[in-house]
Formats: sequence, structure tokens, C-alpha cells
Amino acid sequence: MAQGPLWGRKLMLLFFKLKNKLKSNRAMTLVELLLTLILVSGIILLVTGSSIFFVNQLQANLERSSLHSQLNFAMDDMKMRCVSAVALEDGFNSSGENKSQLVFQGEADIYNVTLNDLTDNRWYKYYLSNSNLVVKSCTDLSCNAGDEDILIEAKFKPGVGFFYDQHTPTNLLRVVLTAQGNKIPVGGSKEISKEGGIRFWFIDAAR
Repeated sequence: MAQGPLWGRKLMLLFFKLKNKLKSNRAMTLVELLLTLILVSGIILLVTGSSIFFVNQLQANLERSSLHSQLNFAMDDMKMRCVSAVALEDGFNSSGENKSQLVFQGEADIYNVTLNDLTDNRWYKYYLSNSNLVVKSCTDLSCNAGDEDILIEAKFKPGVGFFYDQHTPTNLLRVVLTAQGNKIPVGGSKEISKEGGIRFWFIDAAR
């Protein structure tokens, strides 16, 4: 039979020795008492350390799940609203360009596209506001006033980039979203990113 580590066998021998002495009611020596305290302290530290590690990893994985959910939500929101876009605030250079915000006019009701009726349209602005990634719904191009919906919370330090790459279709933009977790799971990284394409059906993004 294979034997365990030497220190483990010594601890087991010490445990049985102490158990027998307690049964016989014989007084423990000072050395034996110190070894007992060390043994008990070591077990407590091991259990406490394992519990703290488990809780930290659980919190890190829960946070990472929330972060991925917000990244996916932000990307899906952009794709759905851009489908019905009929105008851009400013187009992208056809030789390639990237921007930190995107402003366009589209349907107020993204499930009811009415190209011949612009009175039911809204202007949408994707950008960083107070360190949150938001979409702002406005009644005019300036977007000075409007309702903001938070897509990625500031605590995740979001970043966004809109790219038009040369030699790609003029109605296609590449979007890169980044965010950082406050807790890092084992094998994970502090920053994660999500990249995707958004396509305009009725206009070109590049000029």
C-alpha cells in the first residue's frame, strides 16, 4: 500500500497519541500541548483560507457572468436599432475610420419600420456618459436632451469603438466593446472584449 507524505503520517501519529492520552486522563507535556495548538491552528487556517478562496472565486464568476451579459446586451441593442437607420450624423471615411460614438436616425419602434413616415423616428446616440456606456434617445440631431439607457455600467470601465474598415461593404461597421472586472477568476483576465458587426439596411455608413 502506498504511504502518504511524511508530515501527514507524523500528524496522524500525533493525533492518535493525543487521543490515547485523553482517554487515559494522563496529563500532557508542554511540548505536546504546543504541538496540539499548532495542529489545531493549522487546520483552522487551512479551512478558513479555502473558504475565502471559494467565496472570492464564486463572486468573481458571478461578476464575470454579469459583465458578459451586459456586453451581449449592448451589442444586440446596437444591431437591432441600426437595421432601420435612415440617416447618420456623420458618415465614415471610405478609406477607413474609427469613432468613439455613433449617432443615427431610426425608428422609435424598431419592430415597425415605416420608411415613408419619418415623424415617428428618433435619433439615437451610443457613447460613454459618466463612464457608463449608454444609448440616448433624442428628438433631434443635436441630442442635447433625451432619455439615456445604461448598457454597460461604469463599474466595469466600458470602452467602445466604431470602425469602418476599407474594402468591406459600405453599409457595415465593426464594433468593439471592452469592459473590466473588479474580480478576476482563476485563469481569467482583467479585461474582456466583444467584437461584432452592425449592418445598415437603408443607408451606407461610409461616404
